[in-house]
Amino acid sequence: MSPLEELPEFALQEDALGAGTFALYFVASFQTMYDNNDPSLYELVSAPSCEFCTDALAQHKTFVAGQHSNAGGRITSPLESVLGTLQSDGTWLVQFPIDIEPLTTYDAGGEVLETLSAEHYGVGVELEYNGGSWMVLGVNHEEIG
Repeated sequence: MSPLEELPEFALQEDALGAGTFALYFVASFQTMYDNNDPSLYELVSAPSCEFCTDALAQHKTFVAGQHSNAGGRITSPLESVLGTLQSDGTWLVQFPIDIEPLTTYDAGGEVLETLSAEHYGVGVELEYNGGSWMVLGVNHEEIG
């Protein structure tokens, strides 16, 4: 099953609601990629020029190779806080805040490698709509409060 099949149909339409819903799903799926050991969404919709996407996939590959595991780290944001705007070049910029739960990463033997506190970020996702689907061109994030 394609990871895009989990999205509501309106998330795959080219408008502000579709762009916002898709961008939020993409960002929230970052931790899901680790939890389910499934990078297929990032592989499917990431443009080669997306540095965040390339880094995320490389980090996941290292995580899997090291047989690491995570606890926590869920990413959430209310859909009503998402703002998607069509840019003059035809791409979409979607901005929203996210909350990330505390996260603990373990090595293959169960020893703690890293513990991160809860975090709050402002996120921007640049999207392109082409042929009935979204492509992620870039993601930026900045810690807030």
